[in-house]
Amino acid sequence: MDIAIVASEKHHKIAEGLAEYISNKKGHNAINLSMSQYKLANNNREIENMIIIGDKDENALTDTHLKDINMKHSKAGVNYGFNKNKVILFGEGDLRDKSDLTKMINDLGFSTSKSVITEVLIAFVVISIVGTIIVKIFNGHMGKREGKYFKVLQTQVAADSFVKHDFDLWVNNR
Repeated sequence: MDIAIVASEKHHKIAEGLAEYISNKKGHNAINLSMSQYKLANNNREIENMIIIGDKDENALTDTHLKDINMKHSKAGVNYGFNKNKVILFGEGDLRDKSDLTKMINDLGFSTSKSVITEVLIAFVVISIVGTIIVKIFNGHMGKREGKYFKVLQTQVAADSFVKHDFDLWVNNR
């Protein structure tokens, strides 16, 4: 099956890792497209099978297709769902979900993109160390910044969880 993975620039590494994983480990043809590449490709022909990465603020396709998607998972800020042809996955960025997300990462036991998880975890450590020092000066600012990184991590976990638990179901229900 041919699958287009459409993500905003913010989630391009997740899309690259997911496309590579699906192509190499699942035996399907997956391609990563930016939003502008998708628009060009979609003008030439209708893209049938899509994985859309990002919430409605990050990816306009999410806003367009979310109403047609049966959300299968919504826990710890990790969200994904699918219908016959489309998958939507995204993170919410709510820092209150940290402990539940950590448990999900441990339970998954793998990732389609180790680099994203590593980068985000390093960013958390740096933000925590630096944030502790200057939190009195910029009260609240570090929380917003950490939330951005956390949202990317949740989105990565959504991709990993979908691949591990529901990708084969999605492909076989075609």
